[in-house]
Amino acid sequence: IVECHIDSLSGDPPPVLPGDYVVGDEVYYVGPPETFDNGDRLMPGARGRVVGPAAEEDPEDSVAVMLPPNNESVDCYLNELSSDPPEVETAEGAYEQLAGAVAAGDFRRALELCDLAQELDPDTQAPPFVYAMRAQANLECGHWERAVRDATTALATPLGESLGGLRKAGSSWIRSVRAMAYASLGQWRLSVDDIAQIPGGRDRSRRLSLLAEFRPGRAATSDPSADIKAVAVCAEKASRAARIVNRDRDEVEVFESMLEELPEAVQLYDEAIGECPPSQPGCGAQIRLLRGQAFLLQSVTAKVMGSMMAQDSERSGERSVSEAAGQLLRKARETFQEARDDFAAVLAMPQSLLPGSARAKPLLGHLESSLELGDQAAARAALEQLRALGLLQGVLDGREELRTAVRAFLTS
Repeated sequence: IVECHIDSLSGDPPPVLPGDYVVGDEVYYVGPPETFDNGDRLMPGARGRVVGPAAEEDPEDSVAVMLPPNNESVDCYLNELSSDPPEVETAEGAYEQLAGAVAAGDFRRALELCDLAQELDPDTQAPPFVYAMRAQANLECGHWERAVRDATTALATPLGESLGGLRKAGSSWIRSVRAMAYASLGQWRLSVDDIAQIPGGRDRSRRLSLLAEFRPGRAATSDPSADIKAVAVCAEKASRAARIVNRDRDEVEVFESMLEELPEAVQLYDEAIGECPPSQPGCGAQIRLLRGQAFLLQSVTAKVMGSMMAQDSERSGERSVSEAAGQLLRKARETFQEARDDFAAVLAMPQSLLPGSARAKPLLGHLESSLELGDQAAARAALEQLRALGLLQGVLDGREELRTAVRAFLTS
């Protein structure tokens, strides 16, 4: 059941559209290219659907057509529309239709056009923009290795004017395509490297860096795309929780604010852990570590609030807050133990599946959780492994708090 405004309903059938079209008919645009002031474009070969009659001021021999990814429908003459894709006689003609096919999300048609252009002119190398658009089409059709190959070729070639309005954003767009293809193949480290080189992508890269070790050589599941989607959900919820934990707060009400808001962060971490696919043990380990740190921060905040109440002679409130602080501390320790167990499971993988530098992330997580638990023997063992692999300095770069904690531990 759908609620409709009465003005949107009629007892009469919709009027017959010019050309015997009906709403919902699939059509191809075969007219000349055109760009409108709002950024919408008409591209030869673009596929769309008839959505109704043309505006009253337009000629009777036209209909309104929605051509993705345009934001609004466009009135098109009947001779600019066809129920079949426009014929292609030259490679250049195929390339002219390629952008429209990609823009409309008709990726299989895009790949057909690329193949057709190669058949029509096998001796001429395709223009750079063709590799970029073919990379996008291959990604959407699940041909991830081909997408990586085409995106790499496009990035190695000056795009020039061939991308038109996409030229300035061309490199970022292609990198994002390759990053998604790498992620689909389980090559998270390469995916993160690409994201880091996209302007504005560094913050996202840091968020996703915790995913870089998720699939180190493990066999893919029967539906790897499901794992990729689950990991994306984990990353989004974990980043939302981190924003709550790290946001700027008013100095006067900082502790009250943290006591109110940190439970929401813990809830998001819980949801993220629940979304972690079983094939990615590093996912749950890293998020459990963050969850434990949120519990610990809650405990410290509660202790401070208890001390403030004691000074104000609020004994009953002090007792309840102190009890809450103790419970939160116990939850933090339990969570750190779970995180360390998960990191240990990742590190127990065969050396062939977790070689060299791929051990840095789980070793770092094992070190952090051991430090939080006060387990000197386990922390020292993790440090020695990091040092033996030549990874210690690298994992501590930019982590001043952890560096300080390690120094304090080594001198204790």
